[in-house]
Amino acid sequence: MSFYYLASPYSDPVLEIMHERYVRARHATWWCLTHDILVFSPIVHCHPMAVTYQMPRDHGFWQNYNEAMIGGSGGILVLKIDGWNQSKGVNSEIALAHTLGKPIKYLAPMKDGYYVSE
Repeated sequence: MSFYYLASPYSDPVLEIMHERYVRARHATWWCLTHDILVFSPIVHCHPMAVTYQMPRDHGFWQNYNEAMIGGSGGILVLKIDGWNQSKGVNSEIALAHTLGKPIKYLAPMKDGYYVSE
């Protein structure tokens, strides 16, 4: 049994946008888990810790951690929320998944949930 790594945008100069992205990743994680899709979201896992302990919230700080999680995953799910296709982190996670031969799927928000596509 394996899990998907949930890639989603996070970093932004505006803290409220970062928090909203965390909320959206948390909701997508909840949806996946309630639909028998095992996921690991580094944003859901690390955002509260980063806020509490005033840790860096940029891609560079978390890159090694995220690469290790992708390496242990069965593939990645890319959460298609605002900023996903411009995100340095998401783009590097997609590139790493390609390099490692991991499947890449996309998770698009819909009115009543999400749509998963290849």
